[in-house]
Amino acid sequence: MSGVERMSERYLCRKLTFQAHGRTLVLVKRRSEKLEHPLMMALLWALYLPQYPDLRVEVPIGLRYKPDWFSLMIEGRPCSGAGLVR
Repeated sequence: MSGVERMSERYLCRKLTFQAHGRTLVLVKRRSEKLEHPLMMALLWALYLPQYPDLRVEVPIGLRYKPDWFSLMIEGRPCSGAGLVR
C-alpha cells in the first residue's frame, strides 16, 4: 500500500456526513479537535437550516479562523440575526 493510499484512508476515516431537511453536510474532523465540535456544528446547522437556507459551515472569509456557521442576508451582508456574526 502506497503512502497516498494510506493518507486517503486516514482522511476518509475522519469524514462525517450528516443529513437534514433534504440537504447533506460533510465535515472532516481535524486531529486537534474533539468529536463534539463537528457534531455540535452539524446539530446547529440542522436547527438553523429552515430559517437560513443559505447557511454554510466552515467558510473561509479571509481571517485567521473560519466561522463555524455563516449566512448572508439578501443584500449580501453577513447575517447577524442568528448570532452567526457579531
